[in-house]
Amino acid sequence: MDTEKNEFLGIASHDLKNPLSSILMIANFLEEDTDELSIEKIREFAADIRISSQRMLNLVIDLLDINRIEEGTVLSNICVFSISDQIQGVVDIHKSSAKLKGIALKTATIPALVKADQSAFVQVMDNLISNAIKFSHADTTVSVNTEITAENFIRISVRDQGQGLTEDDLSKMFVKFQRLSAKPTGNENSTGLGLSITKKLVKNMNGRIWCESEKGKGAVFYVELEQFVE
Repeated sequence: MDTEKNEFLGIASHDLKNPLSSILMIANFLEEDTDELSIEKIREFAADIRISSQRMLNLVIDLLDINRIEEGTVLSNICVFSISDQIQGVVDIHKSSAKLKGIALKTATIPALVKADQSAFVQVMDNLISNAIKFSHADTTVSVNTEITAENFIRISVRDQGQGLTEDDLSKMFVKFQRLSAKPTGNENSTGLGLSITKKLVKNMNGRIWCESEKGKGAVFYVELEQFVE
């Protein structure tokens, strides 16, 4: 517990201090040089404030999520739903960010039902797809596919053509607060909590998640959930 407390303080001090300092600096400029700033510069400052605030909000959300999961206060929205519909919804949300980075986002899903927490499933897909975009370079493709296994499980794959992961990365990637060798390609923020949250959500849905990757050859994340048969 003491180690986790120290890790939390390290993450908070690093990932909250920098954007807060940036916001304070911009506020000083706006307060002292208002009459001299152009509309374009004010808009630029506003965008910087928005980005910095979003970074801090994402960290707080991640920290709240991990605590909520560990306290067992999740999986309250159990229902039967189509995974293809939910996956497409998440893909649609990320199309703009993928396009801005020059990344093609493709899906090939089949009709299938699961009985699980719909909100948790959406969060899992959101984490995996956003990560694939975050760690990929321009002129690459992120693919989301589904298939039915021989054991009657639905296997979802999120494949990128990004930087790939080392053996050391693969051994610790689902542990809280881990920083992996791959770095965001568009100055995005990474808290080191997303994959830990994702694994806990999948486990709570009685599923499993794993990754296959080689350094420099991209990565593919797999999620398996039991298919619901009426």
